[in-house]
Amino acid sequence: MNLSDFAENVHSQHGEDGIIQKILEWLGMKKGHCVEFGAWDGYKFSNTANLWEPKDSNWTATLLEGDPAKFVALKENMKLHPNVKAAKRMVGIEPDTRWWEVAPRDSDIVSIDVDGNDYYIFLDSPRGPKLYIVEYNTTIPAWLDVWTPYAKDNYFGCSLKALERVAQAKGYAYIGSTRSNGFFLRDDLLGKVPKELDRDLRHAANQDDLTYLITSYAGEFKETRIGPYGRTRYYEKEVLSKT
Repeated sequence: MNLSDFAENVHSQHGEDGIIQKILEWLGMKKGHCVEFGAWDGYKFSNTANLWEPKDSNWTATLLEGDPAKFVALKENMKLHPNVKAAKRMVGIEPDTRWWEVAPRDSDIVSIDVDGNDYYIFLDSPRGPKLYIVEYNTTIPAWLDVWTPYAKDNYFGCSLKALERVAQAKGYAYIGSTRSNGFFLRDDLLGKVPKELDRDLRHAANQDDLTYLITSYAGEFKETRIGPYGRTRYYEKEVLSKT
């Protein structure tokens, strides 16, 4: 059994809606508070809209967006949802940028998607939420521990293994992934998920996004394909890793 078996989209991009519903079913949860950033307009590729959008929803939410144009759309859309708080914030790890300064530290679900510094925001985030959903760079083999230095222009991100390491130190367990997000459950709740759930990083959902560099016996090299984000130039900034 793999989390991806339950993938289904309403607003999400890669099946997160169905997976979240299954996790909540295992936990016996029908209400709570969720946090999401970057929230875009509230709906586009959202991992939480399927919780707070229904008229009979028992979920409340805090949605954060730092892009001015996207925040205008978010604020307008949330006028129809009094159970949702929209805040303009470019989330980081410095004072006055942290998500938990404007949302409950013990929110039930926190979805982190900032296209770069997700590793550091997760590292800085408190133990408390039942479930963290964190974006990873799907072009990196999930079992490699790779990340990049914190920077405002960091668009490289990190591997799933790097997030798992952070999760374990924080008291969370990796329970599966989609093609863009890892799911990390607070470890005291791990007994509520099926024991047969496949949590092996080698079976992560990003296999189709991997590109391999292969060589001839003479040292000539060739890519197996052009990756999902294209190929523009050599990445000259520092990349960190654990072996």
